[in-house]
Parts: sequence; C-alpha cells; structure tokens
Amino acid sequence: MLPPASLALPTSPDRLPASSVNSVLHAVGVLRQATVTSVHVEPVLDKASFNAQIVRLHVTYDRPEPGAPSSLIAKLPTLKEGLHENAMVVRPGTTETWFYRTATTRTPVNVPRCYYSSVDDVSGASVLLLQDLAPAQTGNQIEGMASTQAELALQSLARLHATWWRGEQTPEIQELSHLLSPADVAQNLVEQFYRDTWPRFVARNAGQIPAEVLQFGEHLVGRVAASEALLDATPKTLIHGDFRLENMLFGAHEGQPACWVIDWEDCYLWCGLFDVAWFLGGNLTLAEVGYEEALVQFYHRTLVESGVVDYSWGQCYQDYRRAMLSAFVQGILLATPSDTDNEHCHRRAQSVGARFMAACTRLRLGDIIPA
Repeated sequence: MLPPASLALPTSPDRLPASSVNSVLHAVGVLRQATVTSVHVEPVLDKASFNAQIVRLHVTYDRPEPGAPSSLIAKLPTLKEGLHENAMVVRPGTTETWFYRTATTRTPVNVPRCYYSSVDDVSGASVLLLQDLAPAQTGNQIEGMASTQAELALQSLARLHATWWRGEQTPEIQELSHLLSPADVAQNLVEQFYRDTWPRFVARNAGQIPAEVLQFGEHLVGRVAASEALLDATPKTLIHGDFRLENMLFGAHEGQPACWVIDWEDCYLWCGLFDVAWFLGGNLTLAEVGYEEALVQFYHRTLVESGVVDYSWGQCYQDYRRAMLSAFVQGILLATPSDTDNEHCHRRAQSVGARFMAACTRLRLGDIIPA
C-alpha cells in the first residue's frame, strides 16, 4: 500500500486522476510495465444518502499486461454534511480501513481485494480502491432472498464469527477498540435516532401497524440501551454490523456458487446473533419466514463445525430473539428514509418495515423487552 500522504483524499471521483491510480497499481505489484493513461468514472448506485460515494473506474492502459484490472471500485467520502457529522462519531472509514489492512488475512470470508486504503485521522473520511467483482451481482433487499441464497450468506457469517469468537484480547481487536468511538457515544446516537424516528415511522405507516407492534415500538423508546444489555453476557466476536443483501454480491468462484461480503464500515465486537437477526429480519421475505428457525439452526451448525464450543442451540436461539430487539431498532431507522423522493429507498422502506413488524409478532419480542 502507498503511504496515506501519497494519495490525497478526494471529495469527488473527478479528483482521482489516472496518475494516482497508476501509482497505486504499481505500488501493490499489479502493474509492472503498463501505465494507466485514462480513467472513466461510472456511478455504481446512488449511495449519496449513505456514508460514501461509490463509483466504478474504467481503466485504460498504454499496453496490455496480464492481470491488470479493467475496472476498479472507488469508495469516497460522503458529500452530505449531516451524514459526514454522524460519520465523525461512528467513524466508518476508520473501521473499514482497519478491516482491509488488518483483518482480511485471517478472516475466511470472500471479500474484494483492497488495492489502496487511506483515512483522515481527524475527520474519519476515507478512500478505498477495491477489486471490481463484476459480473457478480449485488443482492436485492427489496425482492428479498430464497433460503438457498440465505444459507450461502449465513455460511460466510458463521465462519467470520467462529474465527473471532471470544477474541476480545487479540491484538487486532484491541487495535480496533482503540480506533472506535466509545460504545456509549454510538449507543446514545442510536437511542436518539430511534426516539426521533419512531413517530415518523408510525405516521408513515398509519393504519398498517398491528396493535402489538405499535405498543412494542412505543415501549422501546428510551429502552434501546437496556435491550442491548440483554446481550452483554453473550460470547463476543467480530460482527459485520450491516449484514444485508445490498452489502453482498453473488456469483460463481471456481465453478461453485459464491458470496462476497462488502461494506465493512460498521464492524465491531459484539454478539454475532445481531448479524443473523439483522440479516434474516430484514431480508427474508414474508413468504420464506417458515424457514427462519431452520436457517438459524444452519448458522449454529456451521458455527460449531468451524470450531466454536460451549454454545448450545438453545442459547443461540435465545440470543437470536434478543438480538432481534436491536435489529428491529435498525430496521425502523432503515424503513423511515429522509429522502422520500428516492424510489429505491421508498420501496426498500416498505419491504423492510413489513418484515420487521412481522418479526416482532412471530418472535414475541414484547415478551422479552425490558420493563
């Protein structure tokens, strides 16, 4: 990797010149003879309302060279000031840069190769140049997933969790802990977000919220931290933090179905069942929820096969229900977008909101929420 000062953090893809891309690819040994002569920028998707800008860089060289990528993915800082302020608290760029620099070598999960990573230590803004995984396709959270696709993702998740199981004292996790803001700061931010968002969710879905969900959601206001405390005694591991279909790509690798996991900006040490609850609660279609328990069992079985001991199925399923409390909070935030003119966000909000309301009912979350 190049030292951070050698590639200035851009705020726009137009400020990422061919010379910088050329320097990166030569520094990591991808290029030896060829030179990058031009870079054409193509928007990948509208991530402007999230924590970053995502673009594809189509690269042209002065000569052919085996292994030279025809395109790269660039992840750049958000342009939205409000999100930039939030990012200074949760520091997604710092976290994701740590993951690609430190954790990938011992994490048995398919991820894109990172050619370059740099982060501003003050603002937390970052730039990443990543392998373009095309023709693999990003999952679609609006459409949801079949149980076979869910198993492929859960297999990756269980292997991630098993690798870092009870890993609080590993040097890598200690380093991550020093980089992150104090847990109570991020927790207070989520508490306030939910307090502000729940009334808007109710207004947006007037007449569509079952009475028990309405009562549960109202009772959860001011109790987010208490709900998360139910998981304090569970084994801790490195979690992805935003494990959903839009942060995965599906395709083939060496002739076999494969899943790649992207967007590691929310990873931290916590109960692994949060990832499972967030994934199944927000991505499993209502027509597929009959497979929910079997999928959690599949995750637990893979966890055990990957070396985890002293974690029973009963404890796993109890933690799953408790983790769904936190997943419900995040689901309400995702289901109440501020950008009401964005059709994708609107349709996703409808799907995610309906799925978490159904999860609240079938898992009887009202029975386990703190008084």
